[in-house]
Amino acid sequence: MSLDAPDLRFRRPQRLVVARPNRLRVEVLGLFGQVAAVLVTKGGRYQFFDPGRGLVEDGDAGAELLWRLARVDMTPEEAAGVLLGSPEPLSGLAPVGASVFDDGGFAVLLAAAPPSHAQQRFEFDGRGRIRSAKSFGPDGVAIWAARFEDYRQLGEQWFAFRVALSFPRVNAEVQIDFKKVELNPELPSDVFVLSVPGAVQ
Repeated sequence: MSLDAPDLRFRRPQRLVVARPNRLRVEVLGLFGQVAAVLVTKGGRYQFFDPGRGLVEDGDAGAELLWRLARVDMTPEEAAGVLLGSPEPLSGLAPVGASVFDDGGFAVLLAAAPPSHAQQRFEFDGRGRIRSAKSFGPDGVAIWAARFEDYRQLGEQWFAFRVALSFPRVNAEVQIDFKKVELNPELPSDVFVLSVPGAVQ
């Protein structure tokens, strides 16, 4: 993952475990592969472990959580969908327009009813694979945009091994290049819960 924000810039390897609707486990790795930080979210709650301080922080996983900890201007639900390559429309939005491209791709525009500036736009290629997604706030300003690239086949499914994110209202850019991906694995029941011996809550 590479990040370029006004107050933070880095490129670090990470391990991710993602499950719908809002479950994330993000392990930030240090120079020699050691765990530098861990964030988990599940059911509207989060835990964050900083080994340097020996502290486990926990609380409500509000809309600002990922921005505060990772400079990603998304909710956990939005991040889970984007990381899995299948972002879902926001609640209350319905299709209001569509267009078809010469290469067989197509785009769908969704908006709230009654009409407002809250909108999302999804673009797909000729195979039905998502190429881009964009979400706008009620003020009409883009909150985030995602591009899905470098599709590779995993079994019978296609997966985008590169996801490029931009957050215009906070002037931040993120790029995620997946190295190894396993879809639909059996997950331990405690993978989205932190239990760190000796850590201070």
